[in-house]
Amino acid sequence: MGGYAPDQIKKSKGGAAPPTVVGDGCDLEFQTDLVGVQSIVSAELNKGCVLLVSLRAQGHIRSVVCETTGGAVVGTLAAFRGLSQLMGCLEQGVAYVALIEEASFSRCAVKVFRQ
Repeated sequence: MGGYAPDQIKKSKGGAAPPTVVGDGCDLEFQTDLVGVQSIVSAELNKGCVLLVSLRAQGHIRSVVCETTGGAVVGTLAAFRGLSQLMGCLEQGVAYVALIEEASFSRCAVKVFRQ
């Protein structure tokens, strides 16, 4: 069975917007949802809470995580434009924080910016 889609329907690009870059290239600011959200941790968070952004390595695999000040990992920053740039800046010692915009048992939306 075939389908029909009128020409007027326009496809929109999904995903997070690319980060805004100014200054030394590490003044990044972007909004995104965390990946692999730890529901036990995220269920306890509220809008406005601040998370620390850090680079973690396990063997040859590196990832950027958002964690509470107590060290509990909430989720991972992954699959967005500018991830490699963010990782490079973290390796240079630039500090970032993530401000929670929405948090629930299964979702955590954050705004990440330089500290």
